[in-house]
Amino acid sequence: MCFSRSLHYQFYVWYFHTLHYLLWSTSIHQVGKVLILGLVELCWNTYPSTGLSSLVLHACHLTVLTGLWLSPQHMATRKTTAAQKMD
Repeated sequence: MCFSRSLHYQFYVWYFHTLHYLLWSTSIHQVGKVLILGLVELCWNTYPSTGLSSLVLHACHLTVLTGLWLSPQHMATRKTTAAQKMD
């Protein structure tokens, strides 16, 4: 979703159900998670899309991606994988 060239509402139907899990897998504060959910919903419900709604949607996706990358679960997995490679 972060790097899609175009987005269709069919994607949002699938994505909506995974977005909650992805957000709650990050260490983003609870208020930030709810804010991101609201902004994503607002962006998808803006028709026709505007430059601002597209920019906000990309910013939300990048925030989620960064949050997942820096999450404690992901860091633990990377350390385990690195340790396994050394053995």
